[in-house]
Amino acid sequence: MKAKQLVKATGQIDPFLASIECLIVIAFPKTNSKNYAFAVRIAESAERYAVADINGQSMHIAVFGKTQVEAGRAATVLGYTQGWKGTLLFLQGRAIRDSYRVREVIECFLQSLQCSDTKAHCHEVVDDPKYSTYDYGFRRKKADRYIFP
Repeated sequence: MKAKQLVKATGQIDPFLASIECLIVIAFPKTNSKNYAFAVRIAESAERYAVADINGQSMHIAVFGKTQVEAGRAATVLGYTQGWKGTLLFLQGRAIRDSYRVREVIECFLQSLQCSDTKAHCHEVVDDPKYSTYDYGFRRKKADRYIFP
């Protein structure tokens, strides 16, 4: 199926609206990266996928669901698209700029699924949720993972 046919078949995806019900929406443009084809293949396997033409440029839009498999796919796509210009992330109806932190959270979620106690893997507590996204050491405290009930 060609990209333009796929958009017609699945309908346009509103990334803001779609991100409210899913884990994450990732949109990325065509690029010359050697990993581009692989990122597209994974994006195509997302819960919902479309290619939209925005100002003459194709944007791949992938909607990843709230499952372990979808979270793994999203983390992989984020890993490949992290440094690409034009990559957009949408979470809970908002556009997010810090893809590194988003990927960290998804990786943390995936790691928690490997534990019998989902809190057991945590080793860091962020003291202030409004910390600077550019200062990763700001107001963080190390915590012993065994102190949690």
